[in-house]
Formats: sequence, C-alpha cells, structure tokens
Amino acid sequence: MLARNFATTTVSTVISMALSFGASVVLARILGAELRGVYALAILIPSTIYIFSTFGLTTANIVFAGKYPEKRGAIAFQSFAHAGVMGALAIVFYAYLLTAQPAWFQRFQVVGRFNLILASLLVFLNLAMVNLQSGVLGANRIPVINIGTMAMPLSKILLVGILVWWLGFGVTGGILAQLGCFVFMVIYMAAATAVKVPVRTWKPDFCFFKKSISFGVKIYLDHIAWGVLHALDKYMIAYMMPNSDRALGHYAMAAQFSQMLWILPQSLQTVFLPHLSVTQANKSILTARTARVLFIALSPIFILLTAGAPLIKVILGQDYAGSIVPFLLFLPGMFIFGATRPLSSYFTHIEKPMYITVNSWIGASTNIVLNLYFIPRMGIAGAALASSISSALMAFITIVFFRHETKLSLRQFVLRKDDFTAILIVLKRFTEKIKVSKK
Repeated sequence: MLARNFATTTVSTVISMALSFGASVVLARILGAELRGVYALAILIPSTIYIFSTFGLTTANIVFAGKYPEKRGAIAFQSFAHAGVMGALAIVFYAYLLTAQPAWFQRFQVVGRFNLILASLLVFLNLAMVNLQSGVLGANRIPVINIGTMAMPLSKILLVGILVWWLGFGVTGGILAQLGCFVFMVIYMAAATAVKVPVRTWKPDFCFFKKSISFGVKIYLDHIAWGVLHALDKYMIAYMMPNSDRALGHYAMAAQFSQMLWILPQSLQTVFLPHLSVTQANKSILTARTARVLFIALSPIFILLTAGAPLIKVILGQDYAGSIVPFLLFLPGMFIFGATRPLSSYFTHIEKPMYITVNSWIGASTNIVLNLYFIPRMGIAGAALASSISSALMAFITIVFFRHETKLSLRQFVLRKDDFTAILIVLKRFTEKIKVSKK
C-alpha cells in the first residue's frame, strides 16, 4: 500500500510542481528580477506570521484525525476557528505597521500600501487551507489530497495568466493570484471534509482543542525554527545588501527551483506518517529502509538538476543568470536532508517531536551565524551556502537522534540489494499511474 500511495502521490506532486513552476516562470519573466524581489518582500511577512501562528495544530490534526476518527468534526471546527482568530490578529498587526511605520518596516514600503493590505489576507486563508488539509490527510484520504495538490497550482497558473500577463497587474496581480488559489483550496478542502464529516458535527470541543494544542506545541517550536531557517535568510538579504530587490528576486527563484529536489521527500512524507499509524511492520526498521530507498531515488534527480542548472537562463531569461550559482549551492544540503525526512515522520508518529524541534533550532542557529559571515562576503551565494550547510548538519543530527531512540545499528543505513528492488517496484507503480492518467 505504501508503494502504491507513494507512486500516486509522486505523480500528483510532479504534476503540481510542473504547474507551480509554470506559474512561477510566467510571473518571474513578466515581472523581471527586480519586481520579482518586490513580490518576495510582499509575501514574506504573511509567510512569517503564518509560521508563528500554527501552534503545531496542523501536525496535531494529522495525527489525531487518524487516531480519533470520532473527533474529525471537532478538528474541522477548530481548523476554521484557529484560522479566523489568527487571521484577524494578522490584519490588526498590519494596521499597526501601516499606521506606526516602525523603522524596520521601511524596507517594505517598496511593496506599496495596497499590496501590503492584500497580502495580510494570506494568513487566514493559508491557515484555513492547511488546517483542513491536515485533517483530510490524517484520515488517510490520499486521493483527495492528490487532487488538491494538482488543482491548486492549476488555479494559480490560470490566475497569473489572467491577472499578471493579460491584465498587467504586476505585483498586485501576483498577490491576487495567490489569494485566489488559496480561496479555491479552502472551499475544496471544506467540501471534501463535509463529504465524510457532516457539517452538523463541526462543533467546538474545548477539551480536545486543548489536547491538540498541547500536542502541537511540542512541535510548534520546530515550525518556528523551520521558518527561521527558510525565511530569515530573505530578511537578512533585504537588510544586509543595499538595493537588494533584484538580488532577492534571483535568490527567491533559485530557492524555488531547488524545491524540485523535494518532490520525492514531500510525496513520501504525505503518505508515510499515516502509513506508520496502520502498518503492522517493525516501524523503526521500515523507517530506516524507507530512508535508504529515498536516498537512492534522489541521487539521479540531484545529478540531473546539477547538470541542468544553466537551463535557468533559458527558462527564466538572461535577467535571472544570477540565480544559477545560488541554485547549485542549495542542492547538496537539500539532497542529504531530504533523504532523512522519513526519520522525522517516525519521531512525530511516536509522539516525540522534540527531537525534530531541537534539530531544527540547531540548524536555524547555524544558518543565522553562517549567513552573518557569508552574506557580506558572497551575497546571495553565501546565503544559499549557509542554507546548504545547515541542512546537511540537520540530516546528520536526525540520524544520531534516530539511532539513539531506536538503538538500530549503522548497518541499517547501508544500502542493500533489496533497496534497489524496492525502487523498481515504485517505478513500476509510477509507470502504471502515468499510463492510467494518460487514458
């Protein structure tokens, strides 16, 4: 079942990634590197607020929707309630920023007042979408997730084409397109939830909400550290490099293109955590083997992406030549860390997310120190190098923590012949799904 779900999810993720990159390419080529940097600034604060607003509820929804099916109505209610409260607070925070104009906020004035107000709405929609999606995922409704995974970027590429290319709304059009695809996904996930969980059961359960938050807070610090790891570098570029809108545009696209290496880890993580809840196999050994297989599967993708880096100029245009070096520097760390993602799912399954939290904070702290050293000397290439080194360090620590918890020997991480057989099985499933999708 894991191989089948993984193959199905990988197909949908590949399609989703292709559509997402299509939207990003259209947006980047029309805006150019400098305005693409302004767009990155526009969505940077909402993304940061979102990370600080989750309280780990998304992870709690995944785990508890599987363990406590009778509580799925409460999960749906608290998904909207939590998003509504945090979204309202985000709007209040933006109102303060636009009124008080604190010194640090001056860097964001290039975005424009109207665009900043629009961007503030992203917090509510993003939280509502991910909260509902996590409840559906926890119920192991993988086909629903896969459809949404493909439909969301399709809606965005259509909106980008209309708002940015046809109507010429520029950065405003990019923000509206993001809002539009979030609205679509909230409606889709709410409808998908209602099919299996009647709306009349969407009622508050304060004891269960307390339980969810108590569990979520254990991994909440990990979410914050993850945000520091993947957002603070953009803040540091914006403030440490004068006239950095263009450089920020190069860096944003390099980071986004490097996400292609996350297709397999993301697909596997989507199905692996729910699988751990139902499998009768030895979970620690299964997790170690899954990491080995993932390492093998990622290797050719890493090689192809490295060799194909110059194509960035062909895809995005000569204006984005500055994205090539950061892109190449991102890849090694993402490759190594990506292969260890099943181990993190194992920590979540055994309800010991503090392993993930400690590791993330070590990585985030390392990233900050390295950015302070590398950015003044190497610019955005230094920021990408800092991220790569931090990710590789986190992969090593993940393995150390996993061995400490499971007492497995290092031999469990040595590649074996049957690992390659497992790859062939997944490839067979993958081919079958592609043939079915063509029909």
